[in-house]
Amino acid sequence: DNPLDMACQGIRLPECVVPLEYAVHWTIDLSGGRFYGTVDAEVEVKEATDAVTLHSLDLWIRAAAASGAMVPGEGKLNIKQQLLDAERQTLTLIFPQPLVPGTGTIHISFEGELNDKLAGLYRSTHKAADGTEKTIAVTQFEPTDARRALPCWDEPALKAVFRVEVTVVRAGKNTVVSNTPVVREDSLPDGRKRWLFAPTPRMSTYLLAIVVGEFDRVSAHSSLRGVQTTVYTPPGKSNQGHFALAVASKALDLFCDIYGIDYPLPKSDLLAIPDFAAGAMENWGCVTYREARLLVDDSAGGTSTDRRMAIARTVCHELAHQWFGNLVTMDWWTNLWLNEGFARFMEFVALDQIHPEWDVWMVFQEVFHMAQSLDALESSHPVEVEVHHPDEINDIFDMISYAKGASIIRMLQAFLTRPVFFQGLQIYLSRHQYKNATSADLWAALEEASGRPICSLMETWTRQTGYPVLTLMNQQEGTGHVVVSQSRFLAAGGVDPTRPSWQVPVRIKQASGVEASILLLGDGQGESQLEEVLRNAEARDEWVFLNAGHTGFYRVNYTPEGWRRLAEQALPSALLSPAEKIGLLGDCLALARSGQLGVPQYLAMATNLSFNSGELSLAVQAALVTDFSALCNLYSQAPFFQDFKELVVVTFEKLGQFLGWEPVDGEPVAASKLRPRVHRLLSIGGHRATIQRALDLFEEWAAGKAIPADLKSCIFTIAAQFRSESAWATLQERFRSSPLHEEKLQCLQAMAATGNNPHLLSKTLEFALDSGEVRLQDIAYAWSSLSSSSIGAKLVWATLTSRWDALKARFGSTGFVWPSLVGLSAGTKPYTEAHCAEVAEFFAAKDTGSAGRRVKQAIESLRARTSQLGRDTPLVQAYLSSTTTKWPSLEAKQKERWLAENEQQQLRAASASSSSPSSGSKS
Repeated sequence: DNPLDMACQGIRLPECVVPLEYAVHWTIDLSGGRFYGTVDAEVEVKEATDAVTLHSLDLWIRAAAASGAMVPGEGKLNIKQQLLDAERQTLTLIFPQPLVPGTGTIHISFEGELNDKLAGLYRSTHKAADGTEKTIAVTQFEPTDARRALPCWDEPALKAVFRVEVTVVRAGKNTVVSNTPVVREDSLPDGRKRWLFAPTPRMSTYLLAIVVGEFDRVSAHSSLRGVQTTVYTPPGKSNQGHFALAVASKALDLFCDIYGIDYPLPKSDLLAIPDFAAGAMENWGCVTYREARLLVDDSAGGTSTDRRMAIARTVCHELAHQWFGNLVTMDWWTNLWLNEGFARFMEFVALDQIHPEWDVWMVFQEVFHMAQSLDALESSHPVEVEVHHPDEINDIFDMISYAKGASIIRMLQAFLTRPVFFQGLQIYLSRHQYKNATSADLWAALEEASGRPICSLMETWTRQTGYPVLTLMNQQEGTGHVVVSQSRFLAAGGVDPTRPSWQVPVRIKQASGVEASILLLGDGQGESQLEEVLRNAEARDEWVFLNAGHTGFYRVNYTPEGWRRLAEQALPSALLSPAEKIGLLGDCLALARSGQLGVPQYLAMATNLSFNSGELSLAVQAALVTDFSALCNLYSQAPFFQDFKELVVVTFEKLGQFLGWEPVDGEPVAASKLRPRVHRLLSIGGHRATIQRALDLFEEWAAGKAIPADLKSCIFTIAAQFRSESAWATLQERFRSSPLHEEKLQCLQAMAATGNNPHLLSKTLEFALDSGEVRLQDIAYAWSSLSSSSIGAKLVWATLTSRWDALKARFGSTGFVWPSLVGLSAGTKPYTEAHCAEVAEFFAAKDTGSAGRRVKQAIESLRARTSQLGRDTPLVQAYLSSTTTKWPSLEAKQKERWLAENEQQQLRAASASSSSPSSGSKS
């Protein structure tokens, strides 16, 4: 028998030997690009075995032995053989005699390379103020890359304590940061330096971290708990750490209160890393970030509003993990959503209190929309999905785990009420701290807090793919008897043959202002109650909206009369909140895209909600801008596109004029975020005044004048499109010289937006891929921008197919980057049946690694858009050519009434805000 086959049955490790504590010592040679290490792992042998299997990848194992009570005679036992399995990423140590039940220590010495894969223990570089290149070493272990830095039991349930020691060769000004505080720092001969860290709490391997490099720092103590928070920045940029420091300090105290458990470590560090694949990583007490997700430049033309909000969200997301994920960890990656869905939800909970003026729950609508878009694909996956191989695990770090997870959690909170929901969370965290848990453990805690059958409700949302559309139909024309049915909503239409059903918590809002909740269990009782509500509303010719607050993760297809009432009675009034209007518009467009409604119905509804028609909510306008931008992308090669661009200009011109080009002191954050988006959309529509103003501002910026940070991306892109050669050269020069990472990315994306210039698009692709000037994690930004134009999309696809082997060899091990590049290439233009077939045929013969699921989703999205374009073409052509619908208008009195209602609503809100006892509270 092969000992390897006996030791490694399946991808999970055998349970006969488990770790209790690691003492790991790394010696890191930054200039030599290597590390050397020893690990003494205290283990428990549960049953006699002569084979100990743990994880190891890309490491050279120099020696291994065992000692302690588990060794007969309690001596030291060297291995007789080591077996490496590249597929399972394991190391099996074969001993000359069995280890017996008991405890002892496994001693392993090893070495490895500081790789450039942004995974494991890898190297990153940055330019110092004097122009010299500096190297840092940093870890990224989630999900399964701790095994690249030390031999270990690299599964989330195999928690242990870590005692870390790091020696740096030729240390110079370098420092070392890890999960816990430094307890001793020694200078050694030959310029070496050694750091010894306090033991960690009991935790999973993927949360272990070390960072070696030169940093500046800013620190503060949280006001309530006194925990020291430190932001580590590149040298000379400490002033850019203050914004994140303020958010982190407030969020830490806030989460202590919400979770009912104090932060368990004495310090909380946030480190800016130049090369980093993900946005950030929640290593316990030592959170690592991309520079662009941590540093804020407060100078004129510095960091944009969008970026500030993204940074604040990321900081709160990672701090939320310190409890939800670190203190209590999912038992296996099947329950990844317990980490990521909750952290995504909690980032909004925190920011709603830290920055109430941001109105972040309106921003959450974007998260909700992304989740519903992806989950409408047949190739989606359940929130809880069985995974085994590391490629499969990397595959599920997607919008289903993050955005759908957060969305169904918010739906559950709305169903239970906030106090009951957070009471259940406190029970869950207290019961499972320093342990592992599953979804069932969470449901049990929430059932205990609420007294309601949460498990049966939520398993319909976590164990099934997709979500329902509630369809209302007249049982018999003219009777007013409306029946309710549910089915899985699919982006391309059609029926799921498995016919899944969900328990749906429906929140109802009616014209009378009455709100009610009904839980549809599928047994007919809840449906009968809902049908009674609908029947009474039909009799009064009143509208009914079936997703009050727009917190329910489902869509609704109303009867034709129901849609009419909502469009004519509900949307023009203030009775529907902005979130509810966005939800209604989203349902209408999604149903139109799937062929269940017609796009003209959405266009009529949308244009009657435009700014010039009286809808003053900037959140609603932002949703319209997003929808019309997506339609412009879909229709860009359609025969009616010129007419559609005219509709765009008519619909959004007044909004653009209202917002202008200069930010106004004290304006809502929504205005700052919307301004560049509406101007970009108007430029796509060919609005000459917008284009000229953007070109003028670009010339001012190129001459050295600061322009509003929020407008840079819009202005750069318009300039690249209309002043291609000269603008491209300016953008490339600024990419190379700008000290601001966000501005670099804006330049790179704009360089890829010269949509009608194949030569410049090719130069951009070559620059991004082959120049060595674009960081690995940033290449996807250029790739995405190239994919948005017809010529660029063809170029990206041709590059992927012709350089497949080389690209996979370079990016295939980078976790987050590779799926992005492949998915972007597979899912874009042209929207033709021939291209769909070409893409499917190419990938049928390819091993896509961690991009497998992304490829399936991209191909399905491509086919859905192709089908939609075919359906929409005659319908939209007819709509645009109709003299009665081409330029929708409203009666002047109706428009004045709506404006007056909105004005009164704003006055009431302002009055409530001014009478509030605290300027920081939310009205």
